Amino acid sequence: MFNGGAARYGDINANLTFRRDLSGIIETQLAEEAKPVAYILGPAGFGKSTIARQVVSALSKRSYLCWEHRTDYRFDVENWIKIADYCQSTGINALLLVDEAHSFLRQLDSLFDHIYNKSIDKFRLVLVSSPARWHPRTKSPSLYQISVEYSVGRLSHGEITSLLDLFERRSEISSLVEAAFSGFSRNDKLRRLSDRCRSDMFVCMKNIFGFDKLDDIILKEYSEIDENLQNIYRTVAAMEASQIRVHRQLVMRILGIKAGYVDAILTMLKDIVEEYTVDEKNGIYAWRGRHPIISDIILKYKYNDQERLFELYSHVINYINPTYEIEQLTIREMCDIREGIGRLSDRSKQNHLYRKLISVAPAQRVPRHRLINNLITDGDYEPASNEIRIFENELRTDPPIIRYKAMILIARSRKSAGLMNEDRVVMLEDAKSIVSRGLDRFGYDRSLHSTNLDIGLDIFKLRGDWSVFDAAMGDLVRAEQQYLDPEMNQLISRYRLRAEGIARGDN
Repeated sequence: MFNGGAARYGDINANLTFRRDLSGIIETQLAEEAKPVAYILGPAGFGKSTIARQVVSALSKRSYLCWEHRTDYRFDVENWIKIADYCQSTGINALLLVDEAHSFLRQLDSLFDHIYNKSIDKFRLVLVSSPARWHPRTKSPSLYQISVEYSVGRLSHGEITSLLDLFERRSEISSLVEAAFSGFSRNDKLRRLSDRCRSDMFVCMKNIFGFDKLDDIILKEYSEIDENLQNIYRTVAAMEASQIRVHRQLVMRILGIKAGYVDAILTMLKDIVEEYTVDEKNGIYAWRGRHPIISDIILKYKYNDQERLFELYSHVINYINPTYEIEQLTIREMCDIREGIGRLSDRSKQNHLYRKLISVAPAQRVPRHRLINNLITDGDYEPASNEIRIFENELRTDPPIIRYKAMILIARSRKSAGLMNEDRVVMLEDAKSIVSRGLDRFGYDRSLHSTNLDIGLDIFKLRGDWSVFDAAMGDLVRAEQQYLDPEMNQLISRYRLRAEGIARGDN
């Protein structure tokens, strides 16, 4: 808690955490067998993982079999399906927690489908993710039939009171509290945490423990480390903040560290960089900083030069070994458009890295998707079309590829100079045919519906005809009713507002 990290089960059992409101709500939902899946969304440092572990701890005390998937491992969906079937047939209550669930959605989709199709209610799931990584990704429609979404945001008054109770009754916590804060009366503490901090979880922690200038504290700590250790710390933190699964062998490859020095390095970086076992048999030991926010601070200040960040990513890709499961996860996650390669503002540099990843791991879809999207954005339609053809020859077509084929036609219709409106409409109608065929196969995909609506709006602008847009909206409304995806409802509202604005002549 001092570093803003998630509580461990020992902390929870030792009453070193304060009870979160959502813990009890989710526990009740799962115990009552109303819906067997709960997913918790919220920013880093807001206590999502701790809430989920409180649920696991509470249900384990009610004789539930409980597991937590370790995020550095492949998610073995085939065996989890077998366990779900066994629990259902024997009446055993069970719960699985999956943190960073967005990283395992392809496998989880199969589990969602199985739970829904087999009406399984004895095997439950608690999933944890952040909105920025969860919402853009397409999920199986089955998820919305069997789940409840929970958002973690500001602390409630009751949670702040519980936090202060914890601070006051546990000397090992109160001894860490900043003197200036501990001098206030209880009412003043409540007021400062509720009003001044706006009840944000991580801000509350910063105020209680004197972290008002967290950046300065982290940077001062960094400056006091030996220069050689600074390089290791800087590299590990930047990799972690960029969604790279950092582990001992990868660090040794990238920095040229000899095996005999590893123990000494970890000793000198104690409480700054931690090593934990992923796969002892194969010698996989992961490294992490104290908290993702702290790693992000190091990246922000020590890799503010984009060229330096590009060199780091390029160096990492040079040393990636896709035969390791942990490095397969790295390939997908470092393609993140916000926190991975997308941190680079120069798309040509992004594309260079995506091509390197494709060469290293040709079976991975995400680098190919990112490259094609960038090429379309930059107006490089022929190279994009070529990449699409290669993708379809080597891998199975998926919704993003269908959308990209339509996007090329939409972009040409909008941007090609000297065309008559009737020619632009023909391009849009071709795009409409591509999307329609895609929706016949992937009717649950929000991005395809969004593209379908964009085509309808563009056709209205060119010839004043709402029929294509209305048909696309009808498709989306029916899909929302069928799949119960809450984000489809938001999409409906957003496009109706856009259509009203266009009809008024706003844009």
